[in-house]
Amino acid sequence: MSLNTAHIKQPIHLVTKLLTHTRNIVITTHVNPDGDAIGSACAMLLALRHQRKNVTVINVSQTPKNLRFLPGAQDIQQYESAKHDDVIKKADMILCLDFNTPKRINEMEHIIRASEATKVMIDHHTQPEDFYSAAIHDVDATSTGELIYKLLATSYPEAINSGVAANLYAAMMTDSGNFRFPRVSSETHTIIADLLQRGADPVSIYEQIFNTSSMPRMLMLGEALASMTLHHNGKLCVMTLTHDMFQRTGCSEDDTEGFVHNTLSIEGVVCGLLIVEKPDEVKCSFRSKGNIPANLMAGAFGGGGHVNAAGARIKGASLEELRAKAIKAAGAHLH
Repeated sequence: MSLNTAHIKQPIHLVTKLLTHTRNIVITTHVNPDGDAIGSACAMLLALRHQRKNVTVINVSQTPKNLRFLPGAQDIQQYESAKHDDVIKKADMILCLDFNTPKRINEMEHIIRASEATKVMIDHHTQPEDFYSAAIHDVDATSTGELIYKLLATSYPEAINSGVAANLYAAMMTDSGNFRFPRVSSETHTIIADLLQRGADPVSIYEQIFNTSSMPRMLMLGEALASMTLHHNGKLCVMTLTHDMFQRTGCSEDDTEGFVHNTLSIEGVVCGLLIVEKPDEVKCSFRSKGNIPANLMAGAFGGGGHVNAAGARIKGASLEELRAKAIKAAGAHLH
């Protein structure tokens, strides 16, 4: 199969060369990992173990329940300084997947920055921080999983077994909005066809990720839908999740993954905003259609992301204060 890797061909070859001379590898991904983050981490874990590397996945957050079925997910360790700092210090390479600044790994940031290991970033978000030794970076990719597929298909095709294929399928499916976002192309489906041939089961993967909701999640979804309001002549839809709603339903933040997409399902809405109240911060998630810059909206609060999907976490502000500011920030791009 012919892949469009012309603009990332050199980075792929560089990363492959670095991996060839590397034995001990630590993989990590961003706080509150999604399907792309976990799928990418597990795919690399299995593929590199196939190459007889010593690999450890250490994440700052626990793996969401609906992603724990993925092959390799049971081997992911949640970061504890006393347990893992020495492991990170002894690593030859740290693979930073699906994030473009160490700020996205919270309490692991200090130890990753201090490590003398070769740092490799594989990511598709805009404006990466220059903290890595090598990178495979493409903002036009559907997902980090797609970039990992291209790395493996180029350098280690024999490592893409059914387990790796399942993880890459999950990564690409979830981060492309079930293959409906603008970056999806004919090449995306060509890659997916190859993953299916290698053993990925699309029916089972979809069922496990999207059709295994708990009752607290469904109760929260009901309250979330009831909270939606329209602004800026019906172009912006805002969904708000308060601390009281989490307490009342027993739902966790992990279980609210995907809620924000409901904001774009209303006729006339071109931008959606999910605001989540947490004990020590407020989380804003922006989604948009077309060329409306969700990343610039999030950037107003120190966050970032893609043109159509971005977010920010703000400390020291009240829910209502942030809500008003976020609505105003979105409105600046909707007139």
